[in-house]
Formats: sequence, C-alpha cells, structure tokens
Amino acid sequence: MRRQWELALRRDGFVASDRTLLCSEHFRSEDFDRTGQNVQLKDGVAPNIFNFPAHLQRLVATRSTTNSARAEDNLPMDLSQDVPQPDA
Repeated sequence: MRRQWELALRRDGFVASDRTLLCSEHFRSEDFDRTGQNVQLKDGVAPNIFNFPAHLQRLVATRSTTNSARAEDNLPMDLSQDVPQPDA
C-alpha cells in the first residue's frame, strides 16, 4: 500500500512512513468509511486527486491516424443489436 501511495504522489525520493499524512482533498468521497464515530479511509485506497504542474502530468494516449479515427466513426452505438442470435 505504501508503494502505491509513493507512486501516486510522484515525488522523487519520497518514502512513506507510519506518520505520513495527506489532506482528505486527495481522495474521493466514496474512499471514506463514515459508518463509525471516526471517519477513516477504506482499506486499499490510494490518493488519486492531484493538481500536478504540467511537467508532471501523465500524457493521455490519443489516436492520431486517419484509419483509426475512421474506424471509431463507423462503430455502432448500440453493440447489443449486433450480437448474433443462436439458431432456433
């Protein structure tokens, strides 16, 4: 779990400890367990909300070829209609 947090923070040389804290704004509302008297993070949750500077942003792969764009344009919107029916 610590390794997931360290990777999510993207800080060179950062090593999480038992005392490492993060503001609640780095987590989604559904990441919290609010059933008890104290609010706490659910098991297995890693921080996922950050406002990184441009040089730390992860690039999102996009399709850049004409053929791939054309293929996406020709996909049917409702794929359930294209399911072959078994022979009766």
